[in-house]
Amino acid sequence: MTALLASVRSSEEALDAAQAGAELIDLKEPGSGALGDVSLPEIARIVAMLRATYPVKPISATIGDVATEEIDEITERVIEVSNTGVDYVKVGVTPGAAARRCLRLRRHDRDLASRWRHRWRHPRAGTPARSVNSPTAP
Repeated sequence: MTALLASVRSSEEALDAAQAGAELIDLKEPGSGALGDVSLPEIARIVAMLRATYPVKPISATIGDVATEEIDEITERVIEVSNTGVDYVKVGVTPGAAARRCLRLRRHDRDLASRWRHRWRHPRAGTPARSVNSPTAP
């Protein structure tokens, strides 16, 4: 099966992509880097607009380009982006020792895992947003 993912940076682009048949709407600002982030208010506007017309269309957003060593900042941005109601939160992790440490802490640090679980919210069915680990993770 082939599916179309459309990367968009505004509510206008998101609506155009959804109307054109994109199966996944991906929010990012390429002018700000490979994983450039769209502002949180704009993500929330896009999510609200799309949910009104396309309630089950998956939406993803990136946290922005954050150094892999900045684990607390990554955590806070994941929580903030997930609280906008997106289905997927994208995090870029640079390969190496910092990536392994970052992903291990996410899996094993009880306090960190607790903060992620308890603060993630999702407006549909009350389920948390899903995260996808880097393919380079051990």
